[in-house]
Amino acid sequence: MGLLKAEADMSVDSDTSASGQGSRVLTALLPLGCIAVVFVGLRFLLASPDVPDYVRGRFGRGPGSLAVAVFSVWLLWLGFAPAWLGNVILRKPKWSLGLPVWAVVLGGTFLVMFRVSTVGLSWGEWWNEQTFHWVLLFSYVALILTVSSAVVGAARLLTWDSASKCVLFLLLMGLPWILLAHIVLVSQGIDEGATGFLRAEPFGGHVFLVLLLFLVGMNGAAVGFALRRPRIGFLLGSLTATGLLVAPGWLLLRLGLAPEVVDGGTTFPAVRLLLAAHSHVPPSSGHLFFRWCLVQVGLVLVLAAGQLCALRLVRRAPAEGAGEGAPAPAEEESTPALPGGGRPKTRLGRAYFILTFVYAFLAVYGSLIPLDFHPRPVEEALEVFLRTPYLMLQVGNRADFVANLLLFIPLTFLAMGALTRENTRGGRWLLVLLVMAGAVILSLGIEFAQLFFPPRTVSLNDILAECAGAAVGIVAWLALGGRITAWWRGLLHRRGSRELAAQVLTGYVAALVLYQLFPYDLVVSADEMMVELRQGKLVLAPFADLHRASILVFLKKAAVLIPVGYWVVVRWARWRRPVLAALALGAGLTLALELLQLLVYTRYSSSTDVILGTWGAGMGGALATQFGPAATRPLPRGALWRCFSWGLRLTATVAVVSALLWGKWQPLEFQWPDEGLANALAKTVQVPFFYQYWNAEFEAAAQLLQDLSIPLALGLLLMSLTPGILGGRRLVAAVVAGAVPAAVELGQVFFPPHTADMTTAVLAAAGGVVGVFLYRRFVETFIRPGYATDADVEVREST
Repeated sequence: MGLLKAEADMSVDSDTSASGQGSRVLTALLPLGCIAVVFVGLRFLLASPDVPDYVRGRFGRGPGSLAVAVFSVWLLWLGFAPAWLGNVILRKPKWSLGLPVWAVVLGGTFLVMFRVSTVGLSWGEWWNEQTFHWVLLFSYVALILTVSSAVVGAARLLTWDSASKCVLFLLLMGLPWILLAHIVLVSQGIDEGATGFLRAEPFGGHVFLVLLLFLVGMNGAAVGFALRRPRIGFLLGSLTATGLLVAPGWLLLRLGLAPEVVDGGTTFPAVRLLLAAHSHVPPSSGHLFFRWCLVQVGLVLVLAAGQLCALRLVRRAPAEGAGEGAPAPAEEESTPALPGGGRPKTRLGRAYFILTFVYAFLAVYGSLIPLDFHPRPVEEALEVFLRTPYLMLQVGNRADFVANLLLFIPLTFLAMGALTRENTRGGRWLLVLLVMAGAVILSLGIEFAQLFFPPRTVSLNDILAECAGAAVGIVAWLALGGRITAWWRGLLHRRGSRELAAQVLTGYVAALVLYQLFPYDLVVSADEMMVELRQGKLVLAPFADLHRASILVFLKKAAVLIPVGYWVVVRWARWRRPVLAALALGAGLTLALELLQLLVYTRYSSSTDVILGTWGAGMGGALATQFGPAATRPLPRGALWRCFSWGLRLTATVAVVSALLWGKWQPLEFQWPDEGLANALAKTVQVPFFYQYWNAEFEAAAQLLQDLSIPLALGLLLMSLTPGILGGRRLVAAVVAGAVPAAVELGQVFFPPHTADMTTAVLAAAGGVVGVFLYRRFVETFIRPGYATDADVEVREST
């Protein structure tokens, strides 16, 4: 056995030696091969008559092979040097302290090689007062590419926890220097002629060009890692993501360059100067987009080649994590989705898949309402789409921008939950690229389709907002996905416990905070704040704003805080005075929300809301101490108490129905429809959510919540009133709970100027039915087991 082991060791050593020699030969030949490929590509490009004028100006009319060869080396060095430095920093994090020094060194070499490879300026013309700015520019590029390469390397080579810490460390060390260099460049400028081609408002175009450089740098680094040890899945995913990221790259380029520049008396977009030669026949937008595809993919491949050469030189993986050949992926595969560790008992991946497709359908549908299709030639639509403008939004239109941003947050969040298998699957960073690319494609597809569905407006603002929302959704999943999934699983598996009540109410409080700040059209200047104050959106005198809305609106403001007080008592049941705690926390929460609403342009802040919210939270705390799962005192029992409780529930039911009637029919002026009842009801049938489309975002959301919540409460109350001895009591309660809200909604045809809507009627009926079927779980979760009602008899018998 020992002899066999020795022979095996010798065989392994010889194989390792042979493979090491082959690896060194490959490492030596790889840069030469990459330079040769870039050289051939550049020669072919410069021979084309469509080369942009500034490129010919740099190389001359007859570029020599030596200049092209040096420029090819410069391009490869542009990818190699930052990638090599990024990998060294991963091995020795202390090197990151000298990032500005290494960036300046790389920037200087970039400038010298660039000067040698181009013509048009003598050395004396180059070495002048502008030299510092050129060195700073190239150092800035080197710094961004280094950080991009290091971030991708950390995500590829390290475990999930180590990668997160390393990426955070790299950003903390690199971003300050990037921002400093950016500020100096913007304040000093490189060339007045060059700055004239950048977008000036509403944001500086240089911001979007920096984002474009980050995008291309990270894409190139990812492709380089995929080529190092090719795995079919990762390689195909990286190349597919490269093609998909061309669209966001084109968007960032359009946002970075000026939409119109004047040169020689001719007005044209700056992107045309970058990508096309001067001619009497201007190229189409589709032609320019195709050229940008070639440019971006070419840059990504050049950076990937440099990354690959750097990886061949840096042979050892970082010590903090496992290398690609180590068993790190297996460890990553076993990453638990729950904070407490361990694999989840119930997989919710299928639910995430279903929710992703359902939400994607709703997002597309909501973006095309009112579905008024107008046919037009596809070529014409494509030309218009490629010239999509960037609109100057006023503060009143800011809610539309935020609405588009919010639209894509749940989409990518759910998609990440479906594809990562609740964070138990490896290769998350590749999935991040795929999800982001898919979201960008969906955004572009929606905006393109809107050209056929007026009166929808197509703008770069919408595309930018949706892409930003997609990025936020991905980050939200990476940061909170495991906790939210664990919370969701707890709702499904815990029954009749105080912990379940606390979980549900915690979700309610979080949703309430998010809703109170909707639609997030934040005030961004002191002038906008002064306009808001002049419009009377801050009311300090209590009850001075009663004229703004009906009494039902103020009652709802108190009612929405009742669960908050209930939550305080259930969550902190051991406090000596839970009702006082509910009052205090309710007052603090409402005061904080009212102060934050000062920063939301379409909302107004009122001391009345603070008083009503405090009262509602106190009511919730009092109810929880008497009837909730944290109650300690026994409830009175017997026939008298049963009759009294039934009377209270009946009164509450009458109050809910009255509120529903008053909100839908007031001022109760009955009028038979002039066109007849049948025609009036027929007009209520529109495409779903047609009327919500014509309302403002906050008004539409508030109306939908009201149309669902009131029937839901009605269903719970009707189920509690239905006698347990009645056969099919749930079916009877469901029919009544669904019919009453639907009839009230459709009955608006008799009470002008109200408008009935069939979609709202269906939603209201669904809310009532859902309330009936949720009644048992509601009693088990929020009502103390000792509370005896007719419904409790059925619950106890079933359990």
